[in-house]
Amino acid sequence: MKLPSRGFYNIWEVSARWGCTPTDVVEWAMMGHMKLVASLPKIVSEGIVYGGLVDLKPTDLLPYFPRHANTFARIPVIRIKMEGEDDWKLIDEDFQIEIGTTDVMISSADARNFEEQNGLAPERHAGVLNKHDWDGMWGFVICRIHEQGIPNTQSELARECEEWFTRRDARAVPDLSTILKKIRPVYRALAEENA
Repeated sequence: MKLPSRGFYNIWEVSARWGCTPTDVVEWAMMGHMKLVASLPKIVSEGIVYGGLVDLKPTDLLPYFPRHANTFARIPVIRIKMEGEDDWKLIDEDFQIEIGTTDVMISSADARNFEEQNGLAPERHAGVLNKHDWDGMWGFVICRIHEQGIPNTQSELARECEEWFTRRDARAVPDLSTILKKIRPVYRALAEENA
């Protein structure tokens, strides 16, 4: 059985996939190229309870994605917009919450549209669509290292990448030796830099 495609990518995954910074992604969202969303627990605006998937205002997020640093930050959610609504709702001060920069997401539909409009669609080799989502894997690797640090061994990272491919589509998992070959130069450079 083939698993359905992903519904969302976090901002770090798409920045790795597109070869840009999270700051670029937030700025493109400010220009209307995509929506930034998050899944939130109960919050209250003017006495009305909201929750679930909400739009986030890109201008509220930009200060937490500075160009000079790619660090994890906590973002206070001060206003949201529910799907199908036009107006932004200010969150009551007593019910404001914080999310992490890794909680900011883009729908896969918005990501696909952006890729098609900007020539970023998956590469075709000799007329065949690339079988494995290597760009998506690199997004996973970046998020993993950002959140948990560099794994102790290259093999450990390769196994985690293999598990990531398996979760996406168990019938289209590259063999471990191919994954090791892909990650070897990056892992060595990171290990040397942190030695």
